[in-house]
Amino acid sequence: MTITAQDWASIAPALVLLGAGILILFWDLLRTRFESKVPFELVSFASIGVSLWFLLKGIPAHADPIVGFGGTIVLDNLAVVLSLAILAGTGMLILLVPEDLKRRKIDFGEFYALVLFASAGMLLLVEATDLITIFLTIEMLSLAVYILTGMTRLQPRSAEAAMKYFITGAFATGFLLYGMTLLYGASGTIHLSEMAETLTGHTPLALAGLTLMLVGFGFKVGAVPFHMWVPDVYEGAPTPVTAFMSVTVKAAGFGALIRILLVGLPGQAALWGDLLWGLAAVTMIVGNLMAVPQRSVKRMLAYSSIAHTGYILLGLAALKSGAVDAGSAAIFYLFVYTFMTFGAFAICIYLGREVTFPGRSGSEWHDAEDLTDFAGIAKERPWTAAAMTLFMLSLAGIPPLAGFTGKFLLFKAAIQHGYYWLAIIGVLMSIVSVYYYLRVVIYMYMKDPLEAPAGKVDAHVGAAVTIAALLTVALGFVPGSMIDLSLRAMTSLVGP
Repeated sequence: MTITAQDWASIAPALVLLGAGILILFWDLLRTRFESKVPFELVSFASIGVSLWFLLKGIPAHADPIVGFGGTIVLDNLAVVLSLAILAGTGMLILLVPEDLKRRKIDFGEFYALVLFASAGMLLLVEATDLITIFLTIEMLSLAVYILTGMTRLQPRSAEAAMKYFITGAFATGFLLYGMTLLYGASGTIHLSEMAETLTGHTPLALAGLTLMLVGFGFKVGAVPFHMWVPDVYEGAPTPVTAFMSVTVKAAGFGALIRILLVGLPGQAALWGDLLWGLAAVTMIVGNLMAVPQRSVKRMLAYSSIAHTGYILLGLAALKSGAVDAGSAAIFYLFVYTFMTFGAFAICIYLGREVTFPGRSGSEWHDAEDLTDFAGIAKERPWTAAAMTLFMLSLAGIPPLAGFTGKFLLFKAAIQHGYYWLAIIGVLMSIVSVYYYLRVVIYMYMKDPLEAPAGKVDAHVGAAVTIAALLTVALGFVPGSMIDLSLRAMTSLVGP
């Protein structure tokens, strides 16, 4: 097969990130010799900007999808919208880390390279249209995120989190690959569009393959009962990495799942619709109830992430009846979730401090993780407390913030298409979530601090918090453009 310019154009956004990651690796290897003064974050931002430029060319309504490599890659509206969320999360991570990596003693070029490699894998995953490409891109992003989780290798809990993530991830990959094998056996093809033409009836082989694939994707997005890794990994990983994986991996995983269900398995909608219904219900319930007793804010946000996976699965379950508005609401929610969650984790970094432990030489950087770390913050740093309050209220779904708009669209679509019980469960669990989100706010405004706050604050982290807060408000007040993009993304897959 001859590789054409269109083939290169279809993977151009990811290719730019891959090239920048390789450049950073060699640059880091040789910089002691050349004493380069150009920081790695500038190279990373430049690559994100160029990748964004390639994506924005696909935003106009008249733009046709770019099909590359024999139909295995498609840069369409769905890929563009989810890639914007992935690049937003990547850019905010790069903005967070310049000073933070030095404090954690992991200021290495490979950190930036691994972030770019993971992001490139995510961009390719949301474009992939055959089973082999989907599997390879999942492994590409997963390996990079495994390593990022254990980057603070001198901290036992980081190494433990990386090991748990790797082992459980490898186990889930086996389910995913076996499911793909069974679907290939049932359909005789690895291409999603051809699979849709072949699998028009229900067969035991297709049902088994679909179930095993949902197990694999359930692990990647943190759905119950495949969520056991989430709290420990989120708590043990460096907080910037936790923020990164909590939003970008979820966006990429759901993007691939949407494409598989709507392009490859529309004839099996009766099967996967019921499976997703059950996953959505149990994920919303378990995620929210397990978040209630948590005193660690990182673990609370981890269980919160599981709960939000349930809300998104609610939208995907409604796709069984061809509910385009439910699918577009899920995509919109993935986009707004990026900013309110990233902002909450960024606050944990912003309130961190150097801690000296008895019997140890030197000090370690400690992020604000326990509820007591947030006590009395409103008195010393009122703007920081206001931003964290904003993120907590948005995650809880309080109007008029972005989280409320996303949940309103999801529950509205579920009710309109007859998914009353899912909508009721979602609303009730959102009410439950108000308790553990507002508990953080209560500590900031109504508790006395246990010790004086750290004197120096990180301007980079402050900038990331500000951007996340502004977008959380903006997407709540004026969500129209993003909703239109999300609707266009779904329409391109299933029609108006």
